[in-house]
Amino acid sequence: MVSQVLQIHSTPVRWRMEVQNAKVQANLLIDPPRMQTSHQEAKITMHTKNTQVLIDTTEMRASMNLKNISRVLSEAAQRGRQAAMQATAELSSFGSQLGRIDQGVQIPQLVGQQIRQREMPNSYTVFIPSVGPDLSWDPATIQGEYQPAQYETQWQLDKNVMEYIPGKAQLIIEQLPRVDIEYTGTPSYVPPSSAPGYSE
Repeated sequence: MVSQVLQIHSTPVRWRMEVQNAKVQANLLIDPPRMQTSHQEAKITMHTKNTQVLIDTTEMRASMNLKNISRVLSEAAQRGRQAAMQATAELSSFGSQLGRIDQGVQIPQLVGQQIRQREMPNSYTVFIPSVGPDLSWDPATIQGEYQPAQYETQWQLDKNVMEYIPGKAQLIIEQLPRVDIEYTGTPSYVPPSSAPGYSE
């Protein structure tokens, strides 16, 4: 009878599956909607400006010889230029007349004529002030600004919160497959005399 020297043990795989269904969670808010209203009344803004009268007395005061320093200097310079031009013309005319001495012109007569012309001032009557003031004005103005009334309404609505949780399937391996082989016989020695406890 041949004895069995190998013992084979097979362990199958062991697993389990956990399944979680999908679900939706909703937080329903039952508070009623709220309304807020703001109101701004109409407004009228008026801007007024009175009539402005501008009186310029510069020329009037100048006719009374009440002038500012810049005008006095300007007129003095102008009179100086005119006097210089007039003196130049008189001297030129006097020299031209002296050039005709040979034609019977007498020097004392020319000098006397020049003196008489200078001694005869021009007189005239003026009324002061000879010029009236310069009047100007800015008319009155009225500006109006109208802002209409404003109404504003705001609604506050509570929102429903919904959360979706997806499904889940999970495969759990609790034990892997395995094969165990066990040798139950005795070893064979070659040559047999090498076995321990060998005897003939």
